[in-house]
Amino acid sequence: MVSIKANSFEPSNAERSKIFAEFLKALNTNSKGQIATEYLGGPEVIGATEIPSAIRKGTVQMATAGGSHVASIVKEVSLLALSRIPSAEERKVGAMDYLDQIARKVGIHIVGRLDPKQGENFYVYLMKKLNTPDDFKTLKGFAANGTYVQAMAKALGASFTVIKMEDAYTGLDRGTFDAYSTAIGLGVTLGIMDVCKFVLDHPIYRSNTTIIMNADVYDKLPAELKKVIDDTYLEFEPKLIAACEKEIGEGKQKFMDRKVQFIKFSAADEAKYMNISYSSESEAQLKAVPDTGTAYLKMVKAIN
Repeated sequence: MVSIKANSFEPSNAERSKIFAEFLKALNTNSKGQIATEYLGGPEVIGATEIPSAIRKGTVQMATAGGSHVASIVKEVSLLALSRIPSAEERKVGAMDYLDQIARKVGIHIVGRLDPKQGENFYVYLMKKLNTPDDFKTLKGFAANGTYVQAMAKALGASFTVIKMEDAYTGLDRGTFDAYSTAIGLGVTLGIMDVCKFVLDHPIYRSNTTIIMNADVYDKLPAELKKVIDDTYLEFEPKLIAACEKEIGEGKQKFMDRKVQFIKFSAADEAKYMNISYSSESEAQLKAVPDTGTAYLKMVKAIN
């Protein structure tokens, strides 16, 4: 019997953490008791930023992990955000295996995406209306709780700053900056819908959260148990997608309930905006991982 202790980077009551706990139970069942899993809890047990190191050390053997946290060890994980193809196609063309082989060099096995939903993840919340992408140049400032939109903001001519996520509400409310970007579920958690006036309804980038495992533990499993883990992930992928779509739908509704206006560019300006968003971030990522990034980005149709 193989014992697997597991942790989640989000609180245990978060929707994805609940599904992860179900996934762990299913591993017990599907392996007929040959895999014994124990869900320890969320960041109160192991902090979100510490999870990749805990996985490498074997403190826990499996976990959900934020993209930026894993990318601090495996830079290429950031590339997951730029994929323009469905998860099933990523597996078919070998994109996930490609990243997994890179991650294995530092002791991490990528079981799969935690948020495998195809489509963009990050919205821009605004205090002033934008009519075209050129209007980004008129913003007083553009902020986010990470660098995931920094290259885009610079390419659009906006000044950018990284802030603590808890400062987003007051920053918008006090006019420190006119724009802020994060996933809509987190936007609800931060209360952004109570202060912002507009949401740019052209979300960008996919989530790069993952389920990861200690590579040595996975590699030592017999083939039939590796297959149990792989097949059980595929079984749960639709549930993870549904949870993410539910979070987005409920999040958008809460913004609309507060009379926040969702705005769209013209078709031509939307194409321009999306092209700038992906080309600028791809360029930035390729500077960080020039030897490995090009192959992945071509596989997932982020670049030609």
